[in-house]
Amino acid sequence: MATVARLRDRLNKAIRKEQFDEALKLYAQLEAHEPTEPRWPHRRGDLLRRLGQSRDAIDAFSRAAQRYADLGFVARAVAVAKVVLQIDPGHTEVLEAVDPAAAQALRGEKKRRAKKPSIDEVPFLEIMKDAAEDSLVFAESSDESIPFELSMSELEPVEAEEVVELDDDDIVLLDLEEEPRRVPAERLAAMPTMPLLAELPDPVRRELFAGAELVTKRSSELLVTRGEQANGIFLMVDGVAEVRVPGRARPVLLGEGEIVGEGALLDDVERRADVAAHGPVQALFVAKSLLDDLVAKHPPLGDVLLDLMGRRQIANVLETSPVLGGFDGPTRAELAKLFELGRAAAGTTLVEAGKRSDGLFVVLVGKLRSQAGRELTAGAALGQRSLITREPARTTWKAHTDVLLLRVPAARFTVLAASFPPVLMRLSELASQQHEEADDVLDAVEGPVPSLPPPMDDPSDAARSSEAAGPPKVPST
Repeated sequence: MATVARLRDRLNKAIRKEQFDEALKLYAQLEAHEPTEPRWPHRRGDLLRRLGQSRDAIDAFSRAAQRYADLGFVARAVAVAKVVLQIDPGHTEVLEAVDPAAAQALRGEKKRRAKKPSIDEVPFLEIMKDAAEDSLVFAESSDESIPFELSMSELEPVEAEEVVELDDDDIVLLDLEEEPRRVPAERLAAMPTMPLLAELPDPVRRELFAGAELVTKRSSELLVTRGEQANGIFLMVDGVAEVRVPGRARPVLLGEGEIVGEGALLDDVERRADVAAHGPVQALFVAKSLLDDLVAKHPPLGDVLLDLMGRRQIANVLETSPVLGGFDGPTRAELAKLFELGRAAAGTTLVEAGKRSDGLFVVLVGKLRSQAGRELTAGAALGQRSLITREPARTTWKAHTDVLLLRVPAARFTVLAASFPPVLMRLSELASQQHEEADDVLDAVEGPVPSLPPPMDDPSDAARSSEAAGPPKVPST
């Protein structure tokens, strides 16, 4: 390794003195000493491209793409192959050669054990006819429900790092102690982008690779603009994106392996927050039209996207709900297991005025409508007041269309509350606050997981803060 350190030191000096021919030779020597490391041919390709040596740049980028794929970094491999196509659109063989086998192997037992919920297997909710007159209770499904087991990486926010903004013509210098700034491959294998990049049949995956667009943003440039129609998703390749939520002091950060803009998985959704680059960012943009087309050709892809939506919704409910929020990571991971998928046919009553409701509902797809004509769409949570007080609902809510939703049955929550004293204590505190609440709805819980607010010493402080601010909001991209 001492030889590599000396070569890196000489490389920095050559670049500072603009001795680019010498720098190219040193990149080649570094590549020879670390033949499995993709950053040397990648950076050599960058330098060759800036020097106008396109043919040699393509050769270097081709080696980098292959080595990224060999290490399991499929998105990086695709991004480098897209750079080759920018130089010469005829070199499609580099993109076609990206093989996800290493990424699939890294997923290993995760892939074999993790069962994705299938839309076709989700049961319809049926009201129990013999329930008490003052209660609206749904029959338990005879099918075995699929629990949502969230990892701590899905429940904890990404920490920001200091970034250095470079001009387009700057050549990156190497710190002698520098290591590749990449998410570890084993962790990347469990992140949201991997099912889209590694678990699709070859024809579908190749169409996704071919149709994805490489997007590069400088610091503070927007990937997503609030209020615009959600027309696609971004697969983060390099760098960090920050979700800027109005009224929130700190942005939510999403890094390599994350998906930005998951709201585009649904129809007719507007972006609800700005998403900007936190330093230089590279991402692969997949248009909604392409996603819809691929789901039609390969329906299990829809199950992958459904799983992603469910996880994001659950993580946000656990962060924002007065009932489920405010707990530490391990407790929230246990709470996540309470959720199950359900479907409600158009016209189904989910909450009925004057009757106790059957738990917490989070809309994934479709619309709910109240007796007063108010509508709830993807991301809204309903029924949390009943989990707290077990008092009758004040408004009737019905499925206006067929609805796909997440559900926490009241009976299941009660059992868990009894097993977790902090949950029971939280319920007792909230029960004294909720009699002032006029509604049973928590709006817009779509988007990435925000950071935890600081704890309040007095529970009444939380109640007064909630009343002043209105329903808590979380980011949606």
